[in-house]
Amino acid sequence: MKVRHSYIPETYKKVSKQDPIKVEINKRIAQEFKKRNKDGKFFIILESAERLTLKTLNKYGIKKIEVPNPTPAYEIIKKYHRQTYKMLLSEYFDLINAGCDKQVAGIWLDYCCGVDGNKDVNPKEDIKTLFRNNLLADDSVLAFTFCFRNAKGVDFKYQDLYEIEELIQDEACKAGFALIRIPFGIHYSGMFFGMFRLVYMENSYD
Repeated sequence: MKVRHSYIPETYKKVSKQDPIKVEINKRIAQEFKKRNKDGKFFIILESAERLTLKTLNKYGIKKIEVPNPTPAYEIIKKYHRQTYKMLLSEYFDLINAGCDKQVAGIWLDYCCGVDGNKDVNPKEDIKTLFRNNLLADDSVLAFTFCFRNAKGVDFKYQDLYEIEELIQDEACKAGFALIRIPFGIHYSGMFFGMFRLVYMENSYD
């Protein structure tokens, strides 16, 4: 597969490794992923050149991590982490669709854009593909980070959070998962973060 995305700029915000909020989020992600670090399954994250999440996950003994990133950060991440792919998440999903049925134990959709995405990224379609391609395992974790739209872009406060959670809940239900909120979430610097645990019940896409 030939994928050319050299024109896509680095869109992830540079965050100091000392940022207490980022440190805490990474720790919580690592703790949840570690519970599921077994049975040959793997994890997917969106990562920046600073590799803060990768470093934290590695510290917790998590090695089977896949990182799609078509930005210039790819070269830096690839230097330290072999399972890095120069492609958008949507293209990565197409790549692993065959043979990865219910093999993803955890995913962090760490978007640095709003829920409507941009000209290169469509988070809502990514979430639909994730569920409709049956990639998530039983008892897997889905975490997400998004930017809030400004006041002119919404009808009420926190609309973005409710909107993306509705989509996740709807797609999870169609895919046969019961969705259980992991009791940690946070709003910070114009962004929001949350996590769900997915328990497999019945797959209505089969």
